[in-house]
Amino acid sequence: MFETRLRSIRLWLTISPWLIAGMLLMGIASMMAASFFWTVHLTRSELTEMGLTRIERPEGTWLILDPSKTRLRTCTMAGQSVTCIRIEED
Repeated sequence: MFETRLRSIRLWLTISPWLIAGMLLMGIASMMAASFFWTVHLTRSELTEMGLTRIERPEGTWLILDPSKTRLRTCTMAGQSVTCIRIEED
């Protein structure tokens, strides 16, 4: 009986560090994935609220303006003329 318990303890001593390390790694990976998906969700909803639609194509990413919420204007910043998107707040 003592030898059976000793074998059981040895087995757990060899398995448990790998089990603990695997669980920690899975926890970290799942938190990173959740953070990524939450960030993507917030970014997309914020763009939609501002009247912008993001479309990904092989040649690049396009932002489509909603004419009821946004206006494309030319602004002056630091003495230079730049293209701006004006967002009409409700």
